[in-house]
Order: sequence, then C-alpha cells, then structure tokens
Amino acid sequence: MEFATARDSGDGELGRDTVRIFCIMQAVPTRVQAELVSGDACDEELSFSFVNVSVNGRRSQVRVATVKPQPERSRKPEPCSSVSPPCHAAVSSHEAYTAARSRDERDGTHVRTTPSSAEVLAQRPTMDSLPPDVPIPGWQPALEWAPYSDAELSIAAYIHKFLGARAFEGVPYDLLLAYIRGHAYREDSRAVSYVYLERTLKWRRADDVDSILAAEGVSGYERFTRARAEFDGMMPSGIIGKDGDGHLVILDRPFAAPCKQLMGVVSDDEFVQHMVARREVCRAAIAAHAAKIGRRVYKVVAVIDVGGLGLAHISDAKFHHRMKRFFEHFTWHYPETQTCMVIVNAPRLFQAMWAVAKRFLHPMISARITVVGSSYLSALGDLGIVLDDGVLDGKKLKAPRPWIEKLARLKEEWPAELLSRGYIPPEDLQALRERCDCK
Repeated sequence: MEFATARDSGDGELGRDTVRIFCIMQAVPTRVQAELVSGDACDEELSFSFVNVSVNGRRSQVRVATVKPQPERSRKPEPCSSVSPPCHAAVSSHEAYTAARSRDERDGTHVRTTPSSAEVLAQRPTMDSLPPDVPIPGWQPALEWAPYSDAELSIAAYIHKFLGARAFEGVPYDLLLAYIRGHAYREDSRAVSYVYLERTLKWRRADDVDSILAAEGVSGYERFTRARAEFDGMMPSGIIGKDGDGHLVILDRPFAAPCKQLMGVVSDDEFVQHMVARREVCRAAIAAHAAKIGRRVYKVVAVIDVGGLGLAHISDAKFHHRMKRFFEHFTWHYPETQTCMVIVNAPRLFQAMWAVAKRFLHPMISARITVVGSSYLSALGDLGIVLDDGVLDGKKLKAPRPWIEKLARLKEEWPAELLSRGYIPPEDLQALRERCDCK
C-alpha cells in the first residue's frame, strides 16, 4: 500500500524516474494539501522518500510512504473515489499507518521493535509545545574548543531523531553546535535546540542561503546582494584582527552614512540579505581560521564603531523598524556568534545612557559589552586584540576590505565543504557519527 502527503517546495518537476512511483500510488489528491512533515524516518513497516511533483500547476514536494505488505496474507486494494483521475483519496501518513497497524494486530502479524515514523512525528516538539524559558541553576557555558560532552551528543541524537538522517547530514557543523550550546542553559534544551534549528533550516532552504557559499566563485554573493558597492560604502564591515583565544575581530560601522541615504539605497528585505551574506562569509572565514590553527572557534569579537550616529538615526521610526527586524532575524538564525562586543567612538551621551541601561541587563550580557570613546586602541589592546597589518590610519581604524573580496580569497585557498559546513575536530566528528549512526 502506498500513500502520500505533501508540502510546498517551490521547485522541481516530475522526473522520469518519479513517474513510475507516482503512477502506482493508490492515493494522490487533485489539490495537494500541504502538511509540514520532516525527516526520512523509517522502520521495518514504513519507509519514506520525497519526490517533486507538479499538481494542477502548483509545484510541491510529495512525501511517498510505502507500507510493506505481509507475505502470509493478501490485501485487497484500497477503495478509490469515483472522481477522475482514478484515485484521489487523500490519506494522511498517520491515518494510513493506523489502518495498516490495526489490520496487522487483528491478524496477529504485527510486531513492533522500534517506534514507527508516525509515533516519532507525534512526539516531535513544536514552537507551541515549548515550555517557558527556565534557566538551569548554576549553569556554566562550555568553552568553544571543548569537545562534545555526552549530554551534547545526546541532544544531537535527539535532533537527528526528528530531523531524519538525510536532513541531519546536511546541517552545518558550526550551526549544529551553536544551537546545542546556545540553548544549553535551558531546562528544555533538547526540545528548544531542535525546534529552533529546524526553523533555521527551513529559512535557509526557502531563501537559498546555502548558495552564497556553494555557488561558483562569488556569484552566489552577487545574486544575494543588490547595490552591493553602495551598501558596502555606507556600512563598511570586515575582519580587522584576532584576539588571544583565536577569535576573529569584526569591525562594523552602522552609522557611517546619513540615515536618509542608507534607507533610500536598499529596502528592509535587501538590508537583511546584505547582512546575511556578510554573516555567511564570516562563517566561512571562521571555519578556515579554525582549520588553520587546529582549534575550534565559532564566535567573533564584534567591534561596533558608532561614529556618525546622529539624531536622525535615533528618531527615525523606519530605521528603528529595520534594525529591530535585523536583530530579531539574527537572534533566531545565528545564535552564539559573539564572545564579546566593543562599542567604540561612543559620544559621552551614549556612554551615560549605557551606564544606566546595563543595570537592566543580565550580568552575563553586560559583562561582555565594553563601551569606550575615541581612545579605543588601548581598550582593544587590554582585551588582547591584535590588529592586522594595514587596518590603521594613524590612530584610527580604516574601513575594512569588503566581504566579497574575502570570499574570493577563501575559495581560492580552502575546500568548499569546509567553508560551507564549518570546522569540526576529527574526534568530535567521530563521536557524532557513532552517537547518531551517521555515515
């Protein structure tokens, strides 16, 4: 018996090899009803695969499930509706599984040794099922270069269970660990790590984020960023050095251009795309640097130059909306990215405001933020930051080289898989494969 559920994919057509599978399905709805399903879980009775199909002009990804027939008895064909084409009864995966199991139990042929895929999906946590954020008393964060702990490997196996082997194999190593460690302080860390990571993976697929690094040369970056030269000139950003622990130091100048000029060059969506493209190249740079020093790091030191901050930046509601959207987006999709933040060229009013605001922040957060004025080079030195050659113009930081130039150099020097998947120590990769039964 075969049945299908579906979810929108937005790409793909019915291929020649797929026709054979599609034609023998006993239930294919005329209008495919989207059902969010994930993974490719399977057991001895149910196995799943995905095929791309265009139904009534709408492209969808059909999830084909096969229930293996029992050899000791014959099964009658499932009834079909009279609507043409011949079979159009939409059967959900859970309903079909329940019907098959009921028949097996009635005939005494059902033997359950592992949870079925339907049972796994029923146990899958969702955003709505997550409990309130409750920190673990006395929790302490793990060092970036520390190997996977047994508890962390257990969370990875939990994520593997619900994502499925195929999806899990495609998760970048740095993102997997960032989501595991980024939410380790919570009592429900297993569930929230899976739910938040799955949400990010869906976003990456929908926006084709992987193409930024995967495409030939810098073509992916170019497609992702409209008006790149103008944007880079108004919001300079790039790598300027390293700290004593091996973290890259990233300089951003968000207020280098007048607010009105910045708002007019790109839309809010395009602004986020530019920042995502920069972050993806930063991921690749971190992976290459970690491989070079033989030590895993996945965070950066963020230096934010607030020089140029004016009244328009403070009072413009549209600018506030854009920045709020950007921060929310990165909070969701890029956790555990900064080891500390240094705000430089802060005017005295800003420093006074920070002295008040930090009292309302969690001590762990406020301790990671340093605010200094124009004499910031000594502050950077106190943090163990060593600036790269050529980044200083006297006692001031130059505008860093654009990220697209960094991507071009990385692609010339490092393997594509390292840049896209991130660095993982060999012993951690082996432990992850053993715990999650990966290839």
